[in-house]
Amino acid sequence: MLLGFVFVSLFVSSILEVRGFDTEALLIPSLLGSLWSAIYFILLTIFPSVPSIPGKEVNLFTRIKIRFQRGMYYLLGITLVVLTIAIFFLSLKLLGIWRAEFLG
Repeated sequence: MLLGFVFVSLFVSSILEVRGFDTEALLIPSLLGSLWSAIYFILLTIFPSVPSIPGKEVNLFTRIKIRFQRGMYYLLGITLVVLTIAIFFLSLKLLGIWRAEFLG
């Protein structure tokens, strides 16, 4: 979470053109760092609370409720995987642009 805060503050300082920062050179890396920190934070905070699979001793409505909750976590997991893949390809493209602009 601390690393995400650092990246977001670098991004905001780049946008607001705070003196002492090379604003254009820090914009893309701070944006990507913020995105990766957000994905990592979501992964750590959401998935430790997944309910366990209900046994046969639990009544029908409780089993349906738990199965529904687990289904929502399943959909959230698929969404997180898709977002991670999208951020990965976005990172490749943006780092290529950043490297060509500032390092090349």
